[in-house]
Amino acid sequence: TMYVTRLSEDDTIDGATFFKDSKYWLLFSLFGAAFVGVCFLALFRSCARQTVWGIIYLKVFALAAVGVSALSTDGGSVAGIILLVLAALSAFVFYLWRVEIELVARLLSVAAKSLQDNPHIITAVVFLKLCLLCVLVPVGAFIGAAYMNGEVVFNPDARQSSSKHGGCVSTDKDEHGDDVPCCVWQTDGWASAYIGLAALVALWTVMLAFEARNYTVGGVVAQWYFAAPGTSTFKGTTVSALRNAAGPSFGSLCFGSLVLTAVTMAREIGRNARRNADRAGGGMAVLVCLLTTCLDCMYALVEYISKFATIQCAITGAGFCDSARSVSQLLANNFLSAYGVWWLPGMIMTAASFLLSAAYGAAVGLASYATWSASSDSHPDAGTEAVILGVVAFALAIIILQFCISVLLNVVDAVFICYAMDLDRQLSSKPEVHDVFTAVRQKRQQSAGGVDGGGGSGGSGAV
Repeated sequence: TMYVTRLSEDDTIDGATFFKDSKYWLLFSLFGAAFVGVCFLALFRSCARQTVWGIIYLKVFALAAVGVSALSTDGGSVAGIILLVLAALSAFVFYLWRVEIELVARLLSVAAKSLQDNPHIITAVVFLKLCLLCVLVPVGAFIGAAYMNGEVVFNPDARQSSSKHGGCVSTDKDEHGDDVPCCVWQTDGWASAYIGLAALVALWTVMLAFEARNYTVGGVVAQWYFAAPGTSTFKGTTVSALRNAAGPSFGSLCFGSLVLTAVTMAREIGRNARRNADRAGGGMAVLVCLLTTCLDCMYALVEYISKFATIQCAITGAGFCDSARSVSQLLANNFLSAYGVWWLPGMIMTAASFLLSAAYGAAVGLASYATWSASSDSHPDAGTEAVILGVVAFALAIIILQFCISVLLNVVDAVFICYAMDLDRQLSSKPEVHDVFTAVRQKRQQSAGGVDGGGGSGGSGAV
């Protein structure tokens, strides 16, 4: 099918022609994005400190560069000054957090080493995502088919307008209110019930896939962490973890995912209540805002405990509730509960993924433009097509990098629980891991006690 996308007043790109001209570039962009993801993980494994600090320097430099560019344009002086101030503040904050950033680099290096020793973690996560897709596509098709069962009825929220143009307006407005459709589609009663049930099943399935991923990563990392010294091969650990997730621990994963489903639905109900209260205004809006804020903190705590409970379940084989109880006690016994809300690793890696993806997209766009411009074949829309190709390459790169980041942070969480179990039993299964987390604990204790540890306390504070 031919489709046309208008990019500006004078530029029109034929989709079929664009695909024909760019199909090899699109394929190259996909494989290139995968290569960028592999290199991204390799950087954290081999030179984590240089990579982390390079990301931070690049982030500050990018803010400053955009600020200087804004200053050089007409009417951009205010925005430029704001961006330069933000760049200066970012540099100052990163200087205060230099000790925590060093710890982040060491922590990510350990996690990348675990991922290197167990590369099939990536395979298992991709497999789980494909299984999720195979479930969601039919469910979505069934929901669409059920929605087609119904009839056109008069809109209950509309009334006939008294204006000469006719039409309908909303019932909660005057005669000059908002125009609304006079008729709407109303599904049959059974179809509405089915759609609600299918949507619930789809959400539960998504949460189950997330729990299975967390469980699989936790099980594999635990076998790597507690392996005998000198062990260099970990064949079969990923299959074993997947088998346990689909077998003995499947009920625990279903219950854990049900808890997360309930939290997601409750949070969405709270958001709808806040939107309705904001429209109504008055004191009720303030009260609903305070209530939903407190509930959001409780939901975050439940998600936090559930994440570590799933990892504990993968390590010990206990049920979900028993794992949640034991992992809470485990963290409390070792004074480690503040670690779970330490946001620096995710923030640094998210910034890295955006910057690398932007650089990759720009490189692909420039390379394709240079190639098409130098080609003897007529290519009148080389510039526009190069921009589209760059955006596509950026999207592919950021999707793959975010996938790598999520897996790496799952590994960090699993390593953390293994370390806490070591402390609880007064063991040292991985001395290099103990060195990293001992430094984290010392920094937390220094910050809590008001002792200057060489950096700010804000980077690892609990909220």
